[in-house]
Order: sequence, then C-alpha cells, then structure tokens
Amino acid sequence: MATSGTAPSEAPEGVSLPPPESAGELGGIALAYIQELREKAEEWHRAGAGGSAVVEYYTKNFDLLICFLFDAAACTWRKRYVQGGEELAVLAQGGYGRAELNPYSDIDLLILLPHKITPFAEATTESILYALWDARVQVGHAVRNSKDCVRLAATDLKIKTSLLDARYLCGSESLTEQFEQALQRDIVGKAPSRFFRDKLDESTQRHEEFGDSIYLLEPQIKEGRGGLRDYHTALWLSKVHFGIRAIEDLVSKDVLTAGELLEILAARDYLFRTRNSLHFLTASHADQLTFELQDRVAADLGYGEVTPSFFEPVENFLGDYYRNASVITRFAERIVENVMNPAPPYRLIGKVMARTIRPGVQIVNNALEVSSVSIFREDPLEMLRVVRDAQRHGVKLAASLQSALRENAHLFGEDERADPRTAENFLAILRSPWRVYETVHQLHRLRLLERVLPEWEHLVCLVRRNHFHIYTVDEHSLMGIRELERLRRGDLAEELPLLTEVMREVEDPGLLFLAMMLHDAGKGLRGDHSEIGEKMAGEIGKRLGLDDDSCAEIQFLVRHHLVLALFAQQRDMNDEKTVLELARMVGSPETLRRLFLLTYGDMRATNPKMWNQWKDLLLSEAYLRSSEVFTRGFEPEDRNLRVERIRTRALADAHGEGGAAAEKALASFLDQMDDAYVVATPETSFADHADLVVAAEAQGFASQVRHVPERGFTEFSVALPDRAGLFAVLTGALAAFGMSVLTARISTTRGRLALDSFRISHADGPELAMDDERWSRLVVFLREVLAGEADIGARLRKVRESGLLRRKRPSRAITTIVADADSSEENLLLDVYAPDRVGLLHRVAEAIHDLGLKVHLAKIATNVGQAVDIFFVRELDGSKPTREAEIRESLMQSLESFEAEYQDSEALKSRSGGSGS
Repeated sequence: MATSGTAPSEAPEGVSLPPPESAGELGGIALAYIQELREKAEEWHRAGAGGSAVVEYYTKNFDLLICFLFDAAACTWRKRYVQGGEELAVLAQGGYGRAELNPYSDIDLLILLPHKITPFAEATTESILYALWDARVQVGHAVRNSKDCVRLAATDLKIKTSLLDARYLCGSESLTEQFEQALQRDIVGKAPSRFFRDKLDESTQRHEEFGDSIYLLEPQIKEGRGGLRDYHTALWLSKVHFGIRAIEDLVSKDVLTAGELLEILAARDYLFRTRNSLHFLTASHADQLTFELQDRVAADLGYGEVTPSFFEPVENFLGDYYRNASVITRFAERIVENVMNPAPPYRLIGKVMARTIRPGVQIVNNALEVSSVSIFREDPLEMLRVVRDAQRHGVKLAASLQSALRENAHLFGEDERADPRTAENFLAILRSPWRVYETVHQLHRLRLLERVLPEWEHLVCLVRRNHFHIYTVDEHSLMGIRELERLRRGDLAEELPLLTEVMREVEDPGLLFLAMMLHDAGKGLRGDHSEIGEKMAGEIGKRLGLDDDSCAEIQFLVRHHLVLALFAQQRDMNDEKTVLELARMVGSPETLRRLFLLTYGDMRATNPKMWNQWKDLLLSEAYLRSSEVFTRGFEPEDRNLRVERIRTRALADAHGEGGAAAEKALASFLDQMDDAYVVATPETSFADHADLVVAAEAQGFASQVRHVPERGFTEFSVALPDRAGLFAVLTGALAAFGMSVLTARISTTRGRLALDSFRISHADGPELAMDDERWSRLVVFLREVLAGEADIGARLRKVRESGLLRRKRPSRAITTIVADADSSEENLLLDVYAPDRVGLLHRVAEAIHDLGLKVHLAKIATNVGQAVDIFFVRELDGSKPTREAEIRESLMQSLESFEAEYQDSEALKSRSGGSGS
C-alpha cells in the first residue's frame, strides 16, 4: 500500500522556452509551456514522486515562465517607453510566494514599482497578465510601490498576510531589497497582537464554514481543519511572533524538535500529494475529497489491495489522510499556544499567575504544567492524573505538557491498565459534572485513550464510508458525548425540552458517556458490530471495576443502540403489540432513559443535518409510549377502552369549545371512522378531518394544508371517494411538486370516503412546503388527474428532465426489500431500502396497488442518498397478506426497472450537456 510518494528518480527536465528578445505571441507560448509542464509533472506524480517534490518542480518551472514573460515584455516595451531604463520587480505572493504551487493552483503576483505606475510598467504588466490569461491561468495581481504595501497592510489583513509570503522572481533586485527592509521594519512587527487576533478569528470562521473537525468523511484539504491553510496560518503567526523566514527556523527557536519538524514536513508532503492527485484527476483547482473522487484518488495514490482488516482501499487512504491532518492540527495548535501564551523570552514582561495544586503540578496563566516530565517515566499513571487535574480545575494543558504526554504515552502499558487507580481516574473523568467531552477528546488526541482502553485503538481514524456519516468512527463516538453534555448544560432546553429533562433525570451519567464511547466499538471488525461491541463493553466494564448490573447495562446499550431509532422510524408506535415489545426488550425506565439519550447522541453525532424536529417528534413519541408501559404495567391495554377514553375526551373538548352542536358533529364523524384511525390520529386533528369529510360528501373533494414549522412538517389532508390506486395518485402528485413525504396515514370512512393525511418534510428548508401558492397549484393538478385530464407520469418525467426539483446527490445505496410478517398482527410490513430518487414513493405505491394490496400506513425516511420507506399493507379484503415471496419479488422487479429508467435519463442528460442543477 502506498501511503506517501517517494520520488522514483530525479525530477524530469524542464520545458524549453525561446529567447525572450525573439519571442512571438506570448499567450500561445505560455499555454503550450504550461500544458507540457503539467504533463511532465503528472507523469512524475504517477511514477510515485512525493507531493513536495512535484510542487517544487512545478513551482520552479513556473518561475521560469514568469521570468521569461517579464523579460519578453520588458524587451518589447522598454524600446518604446523608457530612455535609460526603469526599475521593476516581479514578486510571487500567497501560495505561489511560498513556492507551493499545485498543478492547477491560482497564482498571485506583485509588480513592485519604485514610485508611481508608468506607461512602461502598465504595458509590461498587461503583457504578462494577458499571456497568463490566454494560458487559462487564474491570476491575482497588484501593482504597488513599497509605501503602498506598507500603508495597505496596516489596515487589510489579507494584504498583510500575502506580503508575509512575498518571494522575489525577477526584475530589480535592489528594489526588492528595499521592499524586504520595509516589510520587516514596517509590516511584520507592526501591531502583532491585532494580527494574531484577526488571524485566529479568520481561522475560526473558516473552520465553521468548511468543517470544524479533521475527521469529516469529505474533508476539505485546503481550508478544512487539519488542512494546508492551518499549516499556513501557523507559519504566518510564527513569522510575526518569532521573526522566522521558514518552518525549519522553529527548531533553532526551540519551538519544535527536529523529530517534530520531520513529522510535520511528512504530513505536509502527504497533503501536497493528495492535492496534486485531485488537481490532475479533475484538471481543476479541486480541494475537497468528495465521495465521488475518493476512490479515484485512492487508486491514483497506490491504495490497491484489501487489508487483513477487510478495509476498502479508500478507507485505508482516508485513515492515512486523517493521521497526517492531525499532525498539522497539532502543529497549528502548538503555535497558537506559543503565540497567545508565550514562554520566555517571548513572553511580555508582566505578572505571571501561578499556583501549585499538588507536588510537581501547577497552574501557570490558566494552563496546567508539571515541574518535570520525569514524573511520567517514574509513574506513567501520572499522565492520566494530570489530565484529570486539568478537567477538575477547569484549565487547559500547556502546549509543552501536551507534547510530553504524547511522547510518553507509550509508557502506559498493561501494568498501568491493571492498576486500580486507572479505573478510578478514568471513571472520575467520565463522572465529572463538566468538561467530559473536552477531556476524553484530549486523551484521544494525546493517544492516551487507546492506552487506557486498548479496544479503542482500532477505531482511531477508522472510516466506514457512507453518505450519512460525516465523521470517522472515533470522532463520531466522542461527538456523541459532546451532544449529551450540551443537553446536561441546558444548552438545548428550549429546542429539546423532553431530552433535556430526561438527561437531568438519568442516573450515573458517566455510565451513559461510556456507552456512548463504546456503542460503535465493534466497527472495523468482522461480524455484527453491535454484537462484537456488546462483548467488548462487558470486558471493558469488568476491567474498570464496574459491578455486574452496570456491566450488563452498558452491554445492553451497546448491543441495542439502534433499536429505539428503528422502532421510532420504522414501526407503528400506536400499535399496542409494538409498544409492549419495545418496553419488554428495554426492561426498565432507567434503561429506557439511557437508550433514548444514547439514540439522540448517536443520531446527532452521525450528521447534524440528519437531526430535525421530525425525528425529535418520532423519537419522543416512541420514548413516551414505552414509558407509559412502565407506569401502567405490561398487561396489554384493552383497545376498546382506549378508543372510548380518547373519544370521550375529544367529545368533551368539542363541547367545551363549540357546545352541543360541535359535540354532535364530531360524534357523527367518529362513528364513521374505525378504531385504528381514532388511536393513531392526534385528537387535535379530529375536528379538521370532520370538516373535510363533510365538505367531500357535499362537493366530492376537499383538502386542507396545515403548516407545523415548530415540528418541521406541513400536513396535507385530502378527502374524496375511495378508488383503486388512489394512494399512488396522491404520492405522484406530491412528488411532481417536490414535496418530500414523511408519513402517510390512509383511512376510509364507513361511507367509502378516503381520508388520507400526509406529513411533508421541512428538512430541505420550509420554503417549498410552506408555499401556499404551490399547494394551490398542486390541488388543481390533482383534481385534473382524478378527472383524467392530466397524466402524473408525464408530469414527473418533465420535472425530472427540467431539473427544477432539488438535485439528488449520487447515491451508492442498493435496493433491498424486506417483508416482515412478525412486527404487526394486522399488517405485513414492507421495508424498502433504495437510492433516493424523485418519484420513488409513487413507483412503490403503484407496484403495491398492482399487487392488489392496500397501504394503511407509510413511514418515509431519507438518510443522505438512501430512502428507507416502510409500508404497512393489507389485502383488499382487510386480511394480513401471507404471500411474502411474491410481493417481494414483484416489488424488486418494479424498483430495478425504475432505477434503470433513472440511470438512462441521467445518461441522456449527460450526453446532451444538461446538468439538471
């Protein structure tokens, strides 16, 4: 497996250029030169050259082109404009100034003047720029004298930063020397505190935009955390603070050791090689490792074989990427720590706040330090103790202490793990009332967590690639703790009141945090990850000295961490059998509380975009319905009594609001509805549905749209005479207008009126679902379809081809259908897993209708590219279907045909040049 490039031979020869005084059309020369240069660089890259070597080769030869263009332009224009010569200099800025050009990078030039711009300077500059533009190079440029540079740098952070990287290319050396003197005197050392603050604010904003974690599954290798921009920021801060010219100078300044420098340069080389690959593969300035590009980059970098752990090559590639990005992150954080909390001789003279908290350990300026790192060699357990000290006192670890801990982590071995003090300190960290995530994450970054829990080691930078996880397994597991701590602090009390209340009620939160850490511990190993994780959790619990009940609790939570989400999203929680099944499985109110919280943390840490008000509602309903069982007991609730209780309460409310007439009207409506409707429908909807049925009886059709933004959905209800295939018609109309269905509940009155209610998602933004004019057009279209005046299939084809609806991202999901006859006494459940496509629900509804089945409930979910649709179906006579194999085979054929049609449509659009976006 290739994890980094190694130059297989010397760099290829450069590209030849004509003499500048006899050059012809500069644009054509530049274009041909760059094309040949890229070809040679790519060939060397493919042969295994290191990232830094290719960047150096490309930059060096690009320098030659700029010098050629300058000389050729100056030869031409000096004859016309200058008597006796005029000084000009060309400097590279930004990434080009750092000599870090990747194959399709933008370039930034500074044309340095002695005084004001002259016709000669203007003409020469234009000749260079037009040649580069003709060669299709993205060029940023400035034409200034040294005084202008100093003046602008004083107020513009970007200009000051770019000037820190300025590098001489050609032209007047004396003019450049004057500029460099001004740079050091008037720019580098001016207002350093403001520069530091502004650069750190800039980094914070950048991380918020491009991802505040190294471990995103689609990392941005330039702007994301751990990317090249973090490396650059550390260098800029170092240039101003330490007065260095290059990163190597940090060794002589005792900021880095020689070994740390080599590690950082190797990590930078890996990022360069990865970025070179992206540029060559896309022939563009690409910086994000999207799912669509990752396999190609992995193959290009030499990741070809399956490993003993059965990882895909791309997963090994991403693991190596994260390890190198973490090196860059540690370097950047080290520099920030040095700049913001400098040690002598860089610390400004002033009062040093220090206090000793125990022998050899002190807090200095709000950072924990130790008198001597020898304490870690004498007793490696001290490493865990000092981390706990920092948590307990609410301070950070000094940068020097972090380095010492990381360097000595290997000393923490089997003897230390067996020492009771390890369990005591680690459990104390988990049971702390504050900073649990921050502290455990610190242990992870220092490589101490895997020393305390060796089972954790295989999770480090572990990639399980799919479209709905956005983090590596280790980061995801720890982010779950962060989400639970947010609940405990009350940060989400207004947004998530029930979860906040349950978090405050839970006993021993440390046990919950441990389960959160371990819930995916079985991933990356062969077999069911929940079952493997259950066994691992039991072994870890015993090693930490937990009692049998606590060990069993953690094992249950790890083994069943997906259960509550499955019941909430894929089962009917109004079904008594389903509710009792869940409650019996969980066993106790405390375990249910922990499972509720664990499920929330897991979902939110998987992908923040996957959590929304709708999922909060589903999960909360499953929790509350199960909680009722522990209050009333496990005896099945008599359905007739439940229906009567709901009915009595609803009629009393109707009488209170509208008197006897309202109560009578509602009673008449409820008499027409079956028990399933009464049990499953919110009582607040009864009156609206009653009005719909009355209107439909009089007019033949009635509909209602009700927006519920606080719950993240819009409810669309329709009443009309029942007819075969009606559900397919309704779902098709909704799809044609871009409505994303969450649930559909289908009811029929005793008078054969269909009363169907759909909840429409706001997850992609509420604008579409809350557009009343759009709903009006949808209802008009639906009436036309029912009257035979419009065709749904034609409308859907037109909408897909127009690209007017939200573009679905490419999906790796496969189609699977499960027929479940055990989860419901009255219905056969059809679990449909398929690529998320416009019109998918409509096609499934048609196929179910063609099978002579009727849908009573549908629960729809989309996990970033994969649709998970659950249909509760019966035969037309109301009986439970028993022909599972036939149904499954027929549905599979229909969906395979649907996917083939979709792929044909996409291929046609691709050939015709339409993107649909």
